[in-house]
Amino acid sequence: MIRKQVRERREYLYRKNLEAKQRATQQRRDVLKHALDTSTMIPTDLRKDAAEMVGDLAWGGQVDLVDDEYRWAGCEDPNLVVTTSRDPSSRLKMFAK
Repeated sequence: MIRKQVRERREYLYRKNLEAKQRATQQRRDVLKHALDTSTMIPTDLRKDAAEMVGDLAWGGQVDLVDDEYRWAGCEDPNLVVTTSRDPSSRLKMFAK
C-alpha cells in the first residue's frame, strides 16, 4: 500500500511539473504571438527561441505525440477490408457483401 502511494505521489508530481512546463511554453508562445500581431519588439528573453516558436505558431502548438486511434472518429466511416484465401467460406462471403 505504501509503495502504491509513493508511486502515485511521484506520478502526481511529475504530471504537475510537466503541466507547469507546458503552461510556461504556452505563455511564451502567447507573448510572441502578441508581439508579432501588434508589430512590437520581441522581448529579449524570447529572441533566441523566436524562430523555432514561430514555426510552432503556424501549427497551433504541439501536436500530440501519442497516436490516438479515435482522433478522427465520427468524421468519416472506416473502410472495411476483408482478405481471404482463394476459397472463402459462405459465411465470409455473406459478411463481405
